[in-house]
Amino acid sequence: MDDIGNFKITVNDAKDYRQVHLTGLLGNSAMGISDIKTTSRNDELNITLFQKLAGSEYSGTLDKEIALESNIKKITYGSKHEIIWQD
Repeated sequence: MDDIGNFKITVNDAKDYRQVHLTGLLGNSAMGISDIKTTSRNDELNITLFQKLAGSEYSGTLDKEIALESNIKKITYGSKHEIIWQD
């Protein structure tokens, strides 16, 4: 998460589901977030951000909501699976 400044993760519990809200700003102002990929495996949700040169199409601002499956106990980031949240 070194490449994202002011990173914040919030998990909201509702009656029948949980939702995670990710916010932050890419540290390199020349880059923008082109895609966000999520992969579930066992009790882990892994989030990967893809970056491209910023322009009118891509922004460096991270503001994403993701619904969590009920079995998810931890959220990791990137190919190193760095833990960013754990239940």
